[in-house]
Amino acid sequence: FALATLEHCVKSRWKVLPAEQREAIKSYIVSVIVRYSSDEATLLRTKVQLSKLNLILVQILKQEWPHNWKDFIPQIVESGKTNETLCGNNMQILRLLSEEVFEFSLRQLTSKKVETLKESLTQEFQLIYQFCEFVMENAKNVITLQTTLQCFLRFLFWVPLYYAFETPLIDMLLHKFFPQPHFRCDALQCLTEVAAIDPKSVDAKYHPKVQKMYADFITNLSRIVQPEAIKQYHEEGDQGE
Repeated sequence: FALATLEHCVKSRWKVLPAEQREAIKSYIVSVIVRYSSDEATLLRTKVQLSKLNLILVQILKQEWPHNWKDFIPQIVESGKTNETLCGNNMQILRLLSEEVFEFSLRQLTSKKVETLKESLTQEFQLIYQFCEFVMENAKNVITLQTTLQCFLRFLFWVPLYYAFETPLIDMLLHKFFPQPHFRCDALQCLTEVAAIDPKSVDAKYHPKVQKMYADFITNLSRIVQPEAIKQYHEEGDQGE
């Protein structure tokens, strides 16, 4: 009930609160999120509360960022590199922020504010991408890696094509994650999003990379599933498979 009340206050009365109260609420929310998500046992025990706190933080960001919280993205990136459990929750926050800005915000914000948020998130994306790449290359925790892939999926439909075709992203999805059952579905969804990019918007210089992506995917798929068995797997497999 207390968190629901706080969320309502942030959504409806944030602008009328004195600046010092807004700063106190921000600091409190951040400190509790960090405390709840810094170790796996606490995260599992407080999962419901943490999810609500993440949502409240994103509601605050929609009103405070970037003008009154310029260093939010650098802060969340740097803190995420210190602890894999905290990292996974930070990815959840970035995913929620992306969804709110690019998918849901028109229902709650003015078009000018939406454009400001989109522009800010796009400008900060290099730092976010470097964070995701760092996690995908170094993290060991399965849930953290799955969360990172799911987070990146929400970015893929709006990020500049550079991040799909001029970074190690596609190779990591194809050769590191797709072959592993734990990550296969998430990697496949990311690859599908890349494959769904309108060909008319893809510069001709990227065409060989697109062709290679398809060829490598078929090669890797054939190592997992024999072509003649695909129909049988489709009929007998569950949703995860």
